[in-house]
Amino acid sequence: MKLSILILFILILQLTVLSQNRKGSKPSVARPTSKQRVPLSLKEREFNLSVTSLPPNYQGNSFQSLLGEISNRNLSSENKKSEFETTAQFNERLSKIENAPYKSGLNKNSFFGFVLSNANTPITYNADAKEFGIEVKLYTLPNCAIYPEIWWKCKSLILHYKFTELESYIAENAFGAKILVKKEHFLYLLLELTGEQNLVPNGQDSYYFTLKANPEVARNIKSELGVVAIGHIAENILGADVVEVSPTRDKPVDSKSNYLNLKFNLASLWLFNKRTGKIYSKLQAE
Repeated sequence: MKLSILILFILILQLTVLSQNRKGSKPSVARPTSKQRVPLSLKEREFNLSVTSLPPNYQGNSFQSLLGEISNRNLSSENKKSEFETTAQFNERLSKIENAPYKSGLNKNSFFGFVLSNANTPITYNADAKEFGIEVKLYTLPNCAIYPEIWWKCKSLILHYKFTELESYIAENAFGAKILVKKEHFLYLLLELTGEQNLVPNGQDSYYFTLKANPEVARNIKSELGVVAIGHIAENILGADVVEVSPTRDKPVDSKSNYLNLKFNLASLWLFNKRTGKIYSKLQAE
């Protein structure tokens, strides 16, 4: 993928995070001096598969922070081979850079937990059966060949989705006919599943949970249900793509979709309560 596209995505991501921070601004936390210690609650931790509950208001590992560090490493001048070093020396140095711990203390061998967007996770309740059905749909990447015999090829989980309807404009064709065109922008941040070691879906191109709950309980917890994806980041970890669709007379929509995906080896999916941290169910390899 061209470097310019990757830089474009990083800028989009930074603007997205900035707008989110402005909407829900929080008091700034002073940077610790050499005599101060960072409270454990502010440190990013490796996901612990043995825990029996998650912290209240759990948000998972920071995808934005991780992405920023990976991007900085990819764009670093240290990735270029010096004329005074051998290929073997360069490869060894590059390997050390790629495998070095992140600022959080985590590394490529650490377990990460990313909370998925509810945009692609339909939650429905059956009052007769007194049961929730939670479907985590696998998203198919664009511009990607599909191999039915390899189920994970081109499949991703949605971490973040944002739709923006921009200002419409008047378009005119060669014959002078005018039409109002809607301009739309989509942003997808994805966990791209990589390799056979991924958790195999238990549904048709999806992972599926069920949860028993009486109607009075179900009514209160539906908005609190969430799913966290647990696993390791993979090799060649960043991918990016841009898909543009020009307007036509039959469909006067000017659409641009930006995709940024992190290669990920999915080990487990947990259904939990985002407010209390209670774990309801786990999907994991046997």
